[in-house]
Amino acid sequence: MHLKSVKLGTILAMAAALAALAAVVFHTTSLRAPMAERRAALTQHAEALNTAPVTMFQTVASMNAEAVDSFRQRLSTGPTDVSSARYDALFPRFGDGTRRSIDALFDGVEMEDGQQLLGVGAFIGDADAMSAEQEFWFTSGFEAVRRIGPRYVTPGSSLYYFTPDRRMVMYAPFREDKLSFYRHTAPADFNLRADEDPILFGADTNPQRELQCTRLSFFISSEGGERSAMACRTPVWQGDVLVGAFGSSFEVGDILAAATSDVPVGGAVWVLNAQGHVIARNSDIGPGAREFNPETLGPEHAMAREFHMVRVQDSVLAFLPIPHANWTLIVRSPVSDIVDAARLRSFAIFLVLFGLLSLLGSVATGHLPGLRALREQPPEPRTE
Repeated sequence: MHLKSVKLGTILAMAAALAALAAVVFHTTSLRAPMAERRAALTQHAEALNTAPVTMFQTVASMNAEAVDSFRQRLSTGPTDVSSARYDALFPRFGDGTRRSIDALFDGVEMEDGQQLLGVGAFIGDADAMSAEQEFWFTSGFEAVRRIGPRYVTPGSSLYYFTPDRRMVMYAPFREDKLSFYRHTAPADFNLRADEDPILFGADTNPQRELQCTRLSFFISSEGGERSAMACRTPVWQGDVLVGAFGSSFEVGDILAAATSDVPVGGAVWVLNAQGHVIARNSDIGPGAREFNPETLGPEHAMAREFHMVRVQDSVLAFLPIPHANWTLIVRSPVSDIVDAARLRSFAIFLVLFGLLSLLGSVATGHLPGLRALREQPPEPRTE
């Protein structure tokens, strides 16, 4: 078949197909390097933001673990007459069926080992119902709290031991209330049990008997404004007997603020709790930009087990786990600038190739005979 018989429409279609294929290949390959750079920058940015909450929870976990180890070491010695007398001296009867810590434990006292101790308060409800062994557990819990607490506790935090029925001794020297409620004014029947205890200590809900954290709670601070706090607790078992737990309560507002403070240009940062709900956020998304709700993501992202990235719409999302609290830090970085630039270059390549291929095809098939004749016309002889 003579090339002349090839229709012009077919030539243009073939030119468009070849140009489109080349443009797609160029678009795909040209995205690789800048996308890799953007992902690397996002990884570095997200890890930097995640440092503060991860460090905080690792510190809390270390504090609780050391308190548990100290407690177990003392339990291995067994109760003595000295420990019983010590219990009576530190936590005398209050006259209403409870025992409470002596004021010197909070106001300041020198311990037998030379420690200058302050900031400790205790509340022991239904004290007469406690066995000698339970009293020894409580004294051992106090020893662990007063030895470990000073090395870790900072303003806004505390370390405490409590029995299965929530008798409690706490180290919190920075508390503005000086723990006076527990030491002086709490009613004898005050119930220290918490709603989340069965979840934190239950055999089914915490079979590994490991550190578990409560949900975030909010309170009004006398320093002004609403503040957020939570607690992490580690149960202590002897075989099948729960002998108590150590807990750390602390404010997390500053940590959440730090985790969401440095937002990528045009991006956003969120912290999600274990239920996949946003508990902190910040954004640098300008007017008219498409917003994204991370709560619409599946459960595999709501509680990230490991660092990973996902492309969503015109952005890349980095997911970083925050241990112990089962929170997830999500950092969003837009990639629309990279994609738009690649699309523009690809479209330009398509236009150039389409025009060039159409022209060559038309000339080759005789659809532009004038150009073809001009191409085939021999050169004129030169004259002297």
